[in-house]
Amino acid sequence: MSTDSLFDSISRILASPMSRRRAFRLIAGGLVSGTAVSLLEPYASGQSVCPTCPGGQVCGTTFGNCDTCCGVECCNIVHYCCGDIQCCEIGDICCNDGFACCDPVNAPVCCGEMCCKPNETCCEMGSTCCANCVNDKCMDNTAQLTVSAVQPGPPMHLKLTVQDKVNGISSLYISQAVNCKVTPTMPMAVGATTNPIAFAATKISHCKQAMIVLGVTDQHGEDEVPKHIILSVLKLNTGTSVSQTFSELGHSTAHLYVTNSSFGFTTLEVFVNGALHNTLSLTNNETTYLDLYSVLTSRSDNTISLVGLGQLGASANVMVTDEPLDPNSTPATASMGEIPPGRNVWGPLAEEIEDNTGSHVSHVATQTIWLNLADVVTSKAVSDPSIFWAETNGETTVVQSVEAHAGPNGSTNLVFQFLPGTFQAGGPCVYISWQNLMDADGRALSGFVEIWPHP
Repeated sequence: MSTDSLFDSISRILASPMSRRRAFRLIAGGLVSGTAVSLLEPYASGQSVCPTCPGGQVCGTTFGNCDTCCGVECCNIVHYCCGDIQCCEIGDICCNDGFACCDPVNAPVCCGEMCCKPNETCCEMGSTCCANCVNDKCMDNTAQLTVSAVQPGPPMHLKLTVQDKVNGISSLYISQAVNCKVTPTMPMAVGATTNPIAFAATKISHCKQAMIVLGVTDQHGEDEVPKHIILSVLKLNTGTSVSQTFSELGHSTAHLYVTNSSFGFTTLEVFVNGALHNTLSLTNNETTYLDLYSVLTSRSDNTISLVGLGQLGASANVMVTDEPLDPNSTPATASMGEIPPGRNVWGPLAEEIEDNTGSHVSHVATQTIWLNLADVVTSKAVSDPSIFWAETNGETTVVQSVEAHAGPNGSTNLVFQFLPGTFQAGGPCVYISWQNLMDADGRALSGFVEIWPHP
């Protein structure tokens, strides 16, 4: 190496971001050991130009000043190649074969593509740095959102509380709200408290699903992970099986509570990200709890699907929360008999379907809708149109008449006649609900169906 090249390389070391002490130690160590040439010139002497790297780049242009090939990068004299992916500063830790370069003093813990501080551990399957990791679950953000009461309405009304016993809460805000009104008005400053904070959410339209995502700022000014809650009524309105799928769920939305009604499901299938996780045999008035954390991924695109099987009219309350409820309490629910037919869902519902949904049809030309019920209903039972209620585009719609016809496999087809021009092809949707519809065995049925009109 020429004297000029040697001094150029030494100048580059001194101009780098590393400390002067480390730079002089690097230079002196190379000179004393007689390896200055290998330290400052990665390529063999005698070359006239820098070679082309496997990634296609040329690391330098002048003999004696070639840098080191590293994937598609070039590492200069103060860096080294980490996992053939990226250049790390000399002295840093090469983590996970090149996914991170970690400071050995300020962030020495490798965690996926992150570097954790000395007081943190790699938690939640290598997806986050956490100061308080318990059973691979990060408890740094410990605010718990719970439902203290459900008033069925309509419109449905929830009383909720949120509490952080560890970090306290200084303020609340709404990260996302769909079809609901929240009181008191948010954002809301609450000082710095570890006590429970009460608020309420009320549906705007009872026949549509609602969703709320609560933001929490702790007493240190740090934003915690937004708090989600799913509250749903899983009900057999017309068939013998029904499924609900909730999407875009984070890893922490993992605590599932199912409270079967006095006339509930016999079987519940739980699917996570499309795979069957558990098949539960249910009894009436029973609450079942499942922790799904181990089968959810660290991403925010998880899905949970519930499939309930039973007789027409069977129902259950469903709740999914970010944190487990107090083991000494039970989920707040309304009596199934009190809940009127409607879209009784809070949360990101992606799909709700029953096994006979395909049998429901609409005829725009005749302004009729045919619904199939998996039970025997007589013409006498439907002779009073007032037990039915319909809505289109948010407005109550008159049901002129209802007829009952025998359907396949012991089912009944109900034919609803509407006034001319009530609905058009392509929408909006028609909502039909009923209460106290008596079947052939004297059972009072209630239910709700959403129909998208077709020609």
